[in-house]
Amino acid sequence: MRKKEQKEQINNDLQFGRRLVLIPDSDEEIYIRIPTAQEQYEAKLEKTREFNRLLKNPDYLTKKEIIELYKSRGQDIKVVHDEIDKLRKDLNIEFLSLAKIMNDKKKKEKIAELSEKIKNLRLEIQELISKETTMFENSIESLSELCEHYALIAACVEKKIKDEYIKVYSSTQEFVNDKDTKKGLTLTTAFLQMYYGYGVNESPFVNWLAVENGK
Repeated sequence: MRKKEQKEQINNDLQFGRRLVLIPDSDEEIYIRIPTAQEQYEAKLEKTREFNRLLKNPDYLTKKEIIELYKSRGQDIKVVHDEIDKLRKDLNIEFLSLAKIMNDKKKKEKIAELSEKIKNLRLEIQELISKETTMFENSIESLSELCEHYALIAACVEKKIKDEYIKVYSSTQEFVNDKDTKKGLTLTTAFLQMYYGYGVNESPFVNWLAVENGK
């Protein structure tokens, strides 16, 4: 496909909520699209089934139980969540301040100062999210939510054969069992960016997938 045709095809795909994903070390062309209402419903059902299954198993704890467990050891992990909320509010304030002067050529130094502050706040938030995610990653809520996300991704990964888009995975389990780690991480990141608006490395689900694959 020539570059012009490829660009037109990509623009056309984006209009229909579909995005071309480039897999590292691969020439394979894979697409991610927005899930249908039916696919979202089925993913919710998978999440509910997983939640109920884990709830019956005494080896797994809810987030509330984990908070109490940490508290019994002298650590209040709700403080981390509160700090994330505070930093997000600070970040929004800095973004608004930057937006007001962004086109003012006389305020280059202030723009640079605010940009640096925003960068540092985002890094701090990212670090705390990672910390909070680690604390709750084995909770019943997190594991069942992970199941929902995997179901959505598996349903929305496609390859193009001639003019038709065909699903790459026949089930959630097939996606989870895919041994191509780079492919899994790339598809997960691309989907979360498109569907939820997560930035690179901002999603706890990408971090979880990396842990699962020994990264």
